[in-house]
This record gives sequence, C-alpha cells and structure tokens, in this order.
Amino acid sequence: MKTILLAFTIKNGAVSSYFTELAAEAVRRGYRVVIITDGQKHALVDTTSNPVILTWPSPRPTRLRDALFLYRVIKQYKPVISISIFGSINLVTLVSFLTGVSRRWAWIRSLSKQFKQKKIHKWRKALVYRMTTRLIVNSKATQKDALKNYGLNPRKLQVIYNAISLPARPPQRNIDTNKITYAGRLHPSKGVDVLLKAFARVAETCPRKKLYILGDGEQMKYLKKLAGELGIANRVYFLGSVSHEEVLKHFSESLFVVTPSYYEAFGFVIIEAFSTGTPVIGGDAGGPSEIIRHKVDGYLFPPGDVKSLSGYMEDLCRHPQKAIKMGEQAFFRAQTTFELKNVIRQVMDLIEEDLKNLS
Repeated sequence: MKTILLAFTIKNGAVSSYFTELAAEAVRRGYRVVIITDGQKHALVDTTSNPVILTWPSPRPTRLRDALFLYRVIKQYKPVISISIFGSINLVTLVSFLTGVSRRWAWIRSLSKQFKQKKIHKWRKALVYRMTTRLIVNSKATQKDALKNYGLNPRKLQVIYNAISLPARPPQRNIDTNKITYAGRLHPSKGVDVLLKAFARVAETCPRKKLYILGDGEQMKYLKKLAGELGIANRVYFLGSVSHEEVLKHFSESLFVVTPSYYEAFGFVIIEAFSTGTPVIGGDAGGPSEIIRHKVDGYLFPPGDVKSLSGYMEDLCRHPQKAIKMGEQAFFRAQTTFELKNVIRQVMDLIEEDLKNLS
C-alpha cells in the first residue's frame, strides 16, 4: 500500500476541510495516509486508523526536533509523496528532499505582497520551492505572482482553485433587501474604508440600507471613527469576529456582499457568499476577478475606486430583483467550479498521474 504524507492544521475552517477531504479521497482510492498537524494544545495521535494522525512536537514545525520527528515518520511509513501547506512547507519539503521522497508537493495560497518578507526570507522560500516537484497555486494571479517573485519553472506550477462543500440545490434565503455585508480582516489591504465611503454615497439615495461589518483587526478603531465622520455610524454595524456559521447566515440574509480588497490570492469569502446564493461586488484584482463574472453573478470594480463601487452598490440596492437573479447565478457558478468533492477528485487524479511515473 502506497503512503501519502499530508502536513496541514486540523481545525474548523475551509482549508482544513479541503485537505481532510483530500485525505479521505486518497483512503477511498486505496492509499495509506499519514497526516501531521500543528497548533494542537494536546497531543493528537492516532496510529491505528487510516489516515494515521500525528502531531508535530512544536506548536509550529520549525525546530530541529520537528525535523528529526519527520525523518523518523518518513523512515517508518516511506511515503511516495509529501504534500504541505503554509508553515509546514519549508520543513516538509527540505526533509522530504534530503530523505529521497520522490514527489514533493506544496500549496501556495497567498500572494507575496500579503506578507512582508526580507530578501533573505524570499531567497529561502525560492530555494524551498525549487526543491518541490510540483506547486499547486489557487489562482492564475497566485501563479503569476510566484513566477515573478521566485523565479520558478512554469511547468512546475498547476492552478487548482480552492473549494468548499455545497448543497445539491440552491438554499432557501430569507433576504433582507436593506442588508449589505462585508466579512474579513479589518486591514488596510482589505479596502474597508473604501466600502464605508461608497456606502455613505449609497445612503444618500437609499436611506434604509444597513451595512454589517464582520471581522476584527488593526483598523477597527479607525473604521468606526470614519463611519462617524461620514455620518453613517447609526447604519453600520461592527460585529467583530463571529463564527463561520454566523457568517454564512449573514450572507444568506444579505441582498449582496462586498469584498473591496486591493489584492487577493483567491477570495474564499466570495465562494462562501456564492454558496448561499448571494452575489458579490468585488475588487477587480487577483483571485476575485477569476471568480466573479462581471454583470452575471456580481460586479467587479477597480480597487480603491469609491465612485465605481458606490455605483454598483446603488444599482443593486435600487434593483433587488437583479441582485436576487445574480445570486442564483452565483450559486451555480460555485457548484460547477468550486464544489469541494469535484475539485478534490481532480487533485487526486493529478496525484495518481504523477505517481504513475514511479512505477
């Protein structure tokens, strides 16, 4: 039985669900799967099941003891492929390379400019990426960014979109046509100040509209102050961090969702809004422009352009039936392109095609 090694964090969330489903699909196809997870408060170990579940010695796999632990795991289970994401990529790729694991995959799910990097860290990341045999990127925008910043071989990169579980049929929505929602970090890159300025314009012609801000971050105090200065404080609701279930409930109730980011590698919020049958107005930069079909299941506007954003918001506020129709299209867009089980089957097909060359 061939073994697949997966390194990701087991927790509630879309990324964990993605790789948990990948593990399950690999098991269904007759592989033994070894999962190594991090960030656990207690040792999370199950060596008798398939998948085998292990936990790193450290909260994050960055230390020598983690490298020695991985070395022992590889020697014991002899994986034919290692797959890693986020904080595990450096260690898993390096140790897999040194121990002769034939296939070394890593997922790139962020743009380089989303994180400040010193030159030495950028150089180190480029070196690690060159040790992989395949890099999976979550959008064409991420692919372009990786090629530009790390000097990679284009043939090594493969675009596979993020995905989420979806119901078989469009959900029933209890729509409040006066409700608009944003969900995400309150960070300068997210453009929430642009959204507030656009909403202030919309409020002049659509006085009953309400804006719900879901999420927390460094700009909370500034954005609340800005809402007051714009005269919309009594119509903007800052709810802070809420559960994933609450986010989806707010999306389902909203006439539309706005994602005003200046740049995004992908845009999980968009496909989650789509999964509830809710259209999205998003910044036309990076991943969102690959998800939203302009004038079909939402609108795309130039990031930072208050006038353009307010125009599209006002259009949907004045024509709620158009928003509802776009929401129907949004659900089918998610179902055909971003449904979890379908995407995971594509990933496993690609893995098996890669592993054929080992025989």
